[in-house]
Amino acid sequence: MGFSKQLIDYSNSFTARMISGVILIQLSSIPVMVFGFFLLIEKNYQETFVNQVRSDSFWLAKIIQPVIVDTNQDRLASILEEVLLNGDIVYAQVIENNGKPVITRTFFDDQHPLQYYEDFYFGQHNDDIYFVSLPINEDGAAFSGTIRLGYDESPLQELIVTSYVRGFAIAGVYTAAMLILVIWYGRRITKPIQKIQEMAQLVASGGEPNDFHVNSKITEFRNLSGDLHRMSVALVAKTREANEREIRLRTIMDHAAEGIVVLNDRLCIESCNPAVERDFGYPANELVGHPITRLVPELEAEAGSRGLTLHQKPLSETEQSLAHEATGSRKNGTNFRLEITIGYADAGDNRLFTLIIQDITERKRLDEKNSVSEKMEAVGRLAAGIAHEINTPTQYVRDNTNFTKESVATLFQLIDGYRELTQSAAIEPLTSDQINQAKVGLQEAEFDYLKDELPSALDQSLDGLQQISEIVRAIKEFSHPGQIDRQVVDINRVVENAVKVCKSEWKYTAEMQLNLDSGLPDIECYPSMIGQSIINLVINAAHAIEEQGTDTSDPGLIKVSTRKAGDRISIEVADNGAGINASDQKKIFDPFYTTKAPGKGTGQGLSLVRTIVVDRHGGDLKVESEIAKGTRILIEIDQTPLRQEKA
Repeated sequence: MGFSKQLIDYSNSFTARMISGVILIQLSSIPVMVFGFFLLIEKNYQETFVNQVRSDSFWLAKIIQPVIVDTNQDRLASILEEVLLNGDIVYAQVIENNGKPVITRTFFDDQHPLQYYEDFYFGQHNDDIYFVSLPINEDGAAFSGTIRLGYDESPLQELIVTSYVRGFAIAGVYTAAMLILVIWYGRRITKPIQKIQEMAQLVASGGEPNDFHVNSKITEFRNLSGDLHRMSVALVAKTREANEREIRLRTIMDHAAEGIVVLNDRLCIESCNPAVERDFGYPANELVGHPITRLVPELEAEAGSRGLTLHQKPLSETEQSLAHEATGSRKNGTNFRLEITIGYADAGDNRLFTLIIQDITERKRLDEKNSVSEKMEAVGRLAAGIAHEINTPTQYVRDNTNFTKESVATLFQLIDGYRELTQSAAIEPLTSDQINQAKVGLQEAEFDYLKDELPSALDQSLDGLQQISEIVRAIKEFSHPGQIDRQVVDINRVVENAVKVCKSEWKYTAEMQLNLDSGLPDIECYPSMIGQSIINLVINAAHAIEEQGTDTSDPGLIKVSTRKAGDRISIEVADNGAGINASDQKKIFDPFYTTKAPGKGTGQGLSLVRTIVVDRHGGDLKVESEIAKGTRILIEIDQTPLRQEKA
């Protein structure tokens, strides 16, 4: 097992890869080069051989031609035998034009006769003989024919084979020399690399190498060793710093009162602090690796993105940094209210989320108690005005009811008279006195007057009851204790209710003008808190107009407007009152700060507006004011559309 691992490690080493590369290059290039080179040589030898054969044959035919023409066969036979002794020619034959042989000489016996095939290139018929024929013809001579010669190809074949063998032998020696050189040079290169690797492993294991210096004449290695030494010193320092930072962070997490959870990009828990174990009842080992929905079922990954959804609603990166309320699920099956603040960090393609979780059960209880107290206090301050608002329509409802009662009694008397008249008419015809008496009764009852006034009295009564109903409903919605949680509401209705509740504060001072955008979507907010903010701003506007004083040319005016501003909902309260000094505009939202005369204000109204808008809703407050011309206060809160399943 150990040897096989060493073999695998060596096969993956730089030296082995260099050797493999050289072998691959040599095996792929040298045979091709050697074969190509000697193929050219072979071709050159063959062409030279063919040219030499044809040249020799031509001159030999010239020499033999006179002898053949003289028809001296003895001398011809002697010449052909001498030609065979040349060593290159192994076959000679003279034939007539009709194909009849005149004389034939060959190195081979009769048991191995040669078959003549004329060749046009070297090795054409694979018989190791190159046959060539030349005509013998002389003007005026008695003989005309052809001489055939056969040249031995085997010496040249042996020369070519020998050349190939020597070439490949030289190539083998060259390859072996290159391998030896590569092995030697590879060891020279890998030796300093191995030392650097050993030092790097020491650093990776937490050690501190004294020096990365390597004994090498290669400049790059010397520079690399110096750079790695400096890097190792810096890395060791940063590692110490990171360890110290981790210890500090771990100490903070372990002792933090809030729960801290770290999630990966799949929203699975990577780590948590003891506060999470305490609040949810799970030990850490039962949480790590599990999705956050085990603790907060409403918090999920947004499909197709790197974001989050809470209550099935996508959270923008800006919204993630705000505090969000949700429901936590304990191990024992109980639920509790919690507040989550989400942070994130991108590390390459991965995103980590950090959740700060706080149990707000007790705070919610106190908030609900304080909210009810504040609303009751506000209703108490407005009680006299509200009572007056209810009393006015109640008075004319009562008066109209008495009028209706008396009118109905008169009508009943008139109806009784007419009933008696109809009964008499059934017995005998009516007399003129009875008819005149009926007319007089109709006039005395003032029937025409009752016909006109009675419906009007009823309409006025219904209108008064409607006013009372609206005031009661507005007070009920404003003071309802169930509105401590965020709810999806029509913001225009919240504004209308708030204006109605505080009507007694502004009706004798200013005219109210509502410019409400009917196209606004429903938003998720704390409706009771938003209503409280509108009441505070409207009352302040009424007081500013009262302080300014009005005349018939410029009566007091309060404008309350709503509109959509990009991704936000804007609520504006404007007046033409006394205005606010520029030096005071930056301080009007501070607790206990007031611009009113002593005894006129507590400095808590606008401070509460800021807490509701900025702290609880993550919104913005803007103030524009000019002395003697009026003030404009703008509330902007994020728009939160209805959930998809309610669309």
